[in-house]
Amino acid sequence: MLLPALATAKQKAVRISCLNNFKQITLFTQLYTDDNSDLFPTCLNTTYGMWDAADEATNWWGNSICGGGTNNYKSFHDPAVNNAITLSSGAVWNWAFNFNLVGYGYNSFFLSCTPNAPGGTSVAGYKFLSSANFKRSGIMHPVDCIVFGDKQPKPDLSASASLWWPNASMHVTSSSGAYEGIDTTRHNGGKFPGVGNVGFSDGHAEARKESDINPPVDPSGGSAQGLINSQYWDPRQAAGAK
Repeated sequence: MLLPALATAKQKAVRISCLNNFKQITLFTQLYTDDNSDLFPTCLNTTYGMWDAADEATNWWGNSICGGGTNNYKSFHDPAVNNAITLSSGAVWNWAFNFNLVGYGYNSFFLSCTPNAPGGTSVAGYKFLSSANFKRSGIMHPVDCIVFGDKQPKPDLSASASLWWPNASMHVTSSSGAYEGIDTTRHNGGKFPGVGNVGFSDGHAEARKESDINPPVDPSGGSAQGLINSQYWDPRQAAGAK
């Protein structure tokens, strides 16, 4: 009887440590926007059509908000990802402080898309705009707006630092097969669905159930189901409280 209770307590402690990380990196981001005309950092500082692998190592939002301070890197390491993790694709993920493997994703479609989604996307008649370097003051409801969340790499072990709302369904099988939403398995023993940790623009962090944070289908498919939970992703809340 004691062992399951100890395992539960340990899992809770790990989840709380991860939540504290999100509070810290959200603070780093607040300081960054204060010093940079209220603008959120660029997700990945690369030029469209001129991809450079070096950017993924040293020129992404994590480096930007840390200001080059290596002592801050520990705030980006979820203790739930201390060991190698085998993803559903079969790929083996080992944590590293870089764009591909850090495991904390940034709401990049809405807050800083670079030039990857010019013009945004339409879902069930609603237009969602994708911005480069969105202004913090433009967020309608900071208490609801995701800035960071638990994120696993895509099946090719790329882009774990980018949450991409159009492909954010974590249900098997998503239409895109990219699974770029909040990871709700790592704090649930690898089982789906569970809960994922999320940091919001107002500075608070919380654990959210899968059904309370991710869209059940990829919004890129255009279905009205893709609007579910969009108010937590879209700083403009184009579809209102959906």
